[in-house]
Amino acid sequence: MPGIFGIIALVQMDSDPYTAQKMNKVGWVLFWVMVGLGVLFIIVYVVFLVLIFGVATLPFLMGG
Repeated sequence: MPGIFGIIALVQMDSDPYTAQKMNKVGWVLFWVMVGLGVLFIIVYVVFLVLIFGVATLPFLMGG
């Protein structure tokens, strides 16, 4: 998705530099938002797995 805005910015660079600059900024913002969401997803996934496996192995750890 950010790459699309980057390509649009490159195409518009000669004809409309102001819009190209805005598209470039939008592309970078989208890139960092997607990176942040990806990191958040990974953290939630790891926490979820730890909780699931922790609950599943609790009876074995408690000797029951």
